Amino acid sequence: MAATSLKLNLITPADLAAMFPENASIAFIGNSTEITTYTNGRAIDDHDIVVRFNRASVDGLEENIGSRTDILCVNASNTTEKAPPPSQTTKPRVLVSFVTPENVHKLPWEGFAEWADGIPTLLSFGVDMLGVSVAPHTRPFTT
Repeated sequence: MAATSLKLNLITPADLAAMFPENASIAFIGNSTEITTYTNGRAIDDHDIVVRFNRASVDGLEENIGSRTDILCVNASNTTEKAPPPSQTTKPRVLVSFVTPENVHKLPWEGFAEWADGIPTLLSFGVDMLGVSVAPHTRPFTT
């Protein structure tokens, strides 16, 4: 199915850049339970941009991890069968999803579009480490 027939609110990298101020401060917040042992919510929310990953949740943890999510980096295999849409959880301003040439034709695009629920979405091919001496890997970098 062609991506143009989906109900995704696709944006370009230029659109993403225009959504945020230049020289912005950025907080990247992981999903480790260790983060909930600290009260960094205010410090996190004081950044210009807050980036979270996967199916992050902030409900009830705002004092520890903040309340804002500006960018949510997600896997394009998400569907409402797997998790509630981010519009009901972290309420991000934008979704970013990295795909690979190998999986782009295998992903549940209709389900992902429903899950994305109209949130502006940037789809991009993910990076890989070329010319760098690393242990062989069987999977590409993802979110």
